[in-house]
Amino acid sequence: MAKKESALRCVTVLSVIAVICGVLLAVLNPLLYVAPTADDISSQFTLDVEKGEWTLLDLNQEFAGKTSDKSGAAVSLSAKMTAGDKTYYGLLITTKASGNLSECKFVIFFNGNDNCIIDAKMSVDGSSGGKYSYSQAADKADADKKEIRRFEDYYVKIQSESQFDEGYTVPKVGATLTLTAVDNAFKKAAYYYYNAIMEGGNA
Repeated sequence: MAKKESALRCVTVLSVIAVICGVLLAVLNPLLYVAPTADDISSQFTLDVEKGEWTLLDLNQEFAGKTSDKSGAAVSLSAKMTAGDKTYYGLLITTKASGNLSECKFVIFFNGNDNCIIDAKMSVDGSSGGKYSYSQAADKADADKKEIRRFEDYYVKIQSESQFDEGYTVPKVGATLTLTAVDNAFKKAAYYYYNAIMEGGNA
């Protein structure tokens, strides 16, 4: 009987601690949240081109999406840079967990003069369950004869909101899906850029 009471007390104490931690997280999370800034995009822009100053654009919430939408990604920041006769756009994309990637962030850049994707960076590697490596995941997928895209395969002219939606399987590395977040980031970037920037009259 004493053992049961002791176990019950342990469960009660752990439950109380869990509730308190949950309340503290709910209260502190908004207070400690650091909103992204133009630096999150400009610091990732390393192309050898004439550079100007990045300015934030109003985020079009209709197309930015939530991390729970079907693409598993959301645009959390949009910025523009004009340098001479060139215009560049940068999108900060946040993805939800996928395989051994927890939430991570990508910065994807566009040349606004020809609407081509010109660069992409994984700015925050949200790996879990071991260090995630995009190149290793892609190499493993290749070895398993999975049809994938590498970053450079995405550097194309944006011609529709859904041009990355078809034609590629989701590769597996071990038992987990690890490149899904990468693919979803580019899908969301194409969707947002086409609708909010090209069709929205900003390109």
